[in-house]
Amino acid sequence: MKESGSVLVTEKKEADATGETHDYGLFDNGDSWKRHRTFMQTGMLDPKAAKQFLPGIIEAATTASAMAPLHAEADMNQYLNYTAFDMFTSFMFGQQLETSASIVNPDPNVRAENSENERFVNAAIGVFGTTNKMNLFPLEFLMAKYIPWYKTTMFKKLQSDWDIVREVGLKKMYDFIERYDNDELDEMEKKSYLAGAIKRQREN
Repeated sequence: MKESGSVLVTEKKEADATGETHDYGLFDNGDSWKRHRTFMQTGMLDPKAAKQFLPGIIEAATTASAMAPLHAEADMNQYLNYTAFDMFTSFMFGQQLETSASIVNPDPNVRAENSENERFVNAAIGVFGTTNKMNLFPLEFLMAKYIPWYKTTMFKKLQSDWDIVREVGLKKMYDFIERYDNDELDEMEKKSYLAGAIKRQREN
């Protein structure tokens, strides 16, 4: 069991934003799914909220745009994935991952300093990529449904990437919550979606 701020994590399940631990949130359905979805989309899509997120998103896009020529010989889709995640993180945490820049930086020290962010982004890209591939193979669904103890190669890859996403993502969230409680967030972080979500959770 691990506790950080108002977030409680056990080996099997995590507390949701409402403090309940009996369901799977967005991975559930019906009323449970609707409750989590409503909480998450609040403060995300309305114009007032978007106005706060835009400066960080624009900064991430500007950094990525400047790096575009250095990605010319690489996989353009991968470059767009780095760009998308850098923009997403600026919205979620109010932080600049800058993976679109570090991933093509020849300086090993820069790569080393940003290695955790690159690891996080690459694993997230892997989750989406493997999921898309698995959706094209009915056998993957049938194996998971009827022979759940047997893990296919694609499933093992998905599991490995998901474990990294969860590990680094939770680390980022715990650090953010701790700094939120200690009033150590910078101005952009204070305007992030996560800061607003923490505030709403505690007010409720």
